[in-house]
Amino acid sequence: MLAMSKGRSNKYSKVGSPTDRVTDKGRRIYETPNREKVSEKSITIEVKDRYLNFPSIHDGVRYDQADIEKMYAEGKIKPSSVHDSEEDAIKAAIARSRNMKHIKKPYAYGGRVAKVSAEKS
Repeated sequence: MLAMSKGRSNKYSKVGSPTDRVTDKGRRIYETPNREKVSEKSITIEVKDRYLNFPSIHDGVRYDQADIEKMYAEGKIKPSSVHDSEEDAIKAAIARSRNMKHIKKPYAYGGRVAKVSAEKS
């Protein structure tokens, strides 16, 4: 399994502040209090002799392995990749991270859209 990096241990705590960037995979990028830019932090789980990679960050919250396994079992999330060996899964997670591009969104991400009034004077 991929070891989760040390850091925040509070269950269900936000990883940091959302930025105006997303990855080329469509995932929101957050800046941690240590100024690290994160969007996924992969976790590898063995399921029926296959190794599945999952992002551990969802909606700005980092989940542990048990939570990711439960979310997968409930059909709430899908793996980012599936492999025959743990070694291949870890290599794939590292490659995905290294090759991921950060894209600045040309508009606000989320939030409320202002209603524009077209009254005649």
